[in-house]
Amino acid sequence: LFVDGDELEEVEQEFVVHPFGYRAVKTLSKIEPEISGINDDEKIYQGDKRYVVVNFLVKYESSEYEILDNAEYRLYVLDGDKEVTVIDWDRIDKLGRENYFILDTNELVPQKYRIDVKVSEGLETRIYKDVVRFHLVDIEEQYRK
Repeated sequence: LFVDGDELEEVEQEFVVHPFGYRAVKTLSKIEPEISGINDDEKIYQGDKRYVVVNFLVKYESSEYEILDNAEYRLYVLDGDKEVTVIDWDRIDKLGRENYFILDTNELVPQKYRIDVKVSEGLETRIYKDVVRFHLVDIEEQYRK
């Protein structure tokens, strides 16, 4: 690499290529996650697979939302006041113009679950607690009605 005729030392750097039209989030304090695909306090039958969309709404900007690269979710239950992690922080993927993850309830036991969302941008990390809650019920209950 030459600058003004002088050769520079060899330098290694990392960078991320973003799609055309990408705009960086200025601050995570303006972001608020909303989950669709699971309603708050919904009863879900054991064995269901849910395609869960996470919209990161930009506060104070009508219906604007961001597609984030560094977002994760965590599934947990409460045992008294103690949080018991069922699925540790796992990646929220991107597809087109949405962030999503697939929740497979096959291996989960019937009880009340909660989802937290974590986002990172630069040196800032923010965790949004208890974004959605749902009740997993035994598949047998569906047939008892």
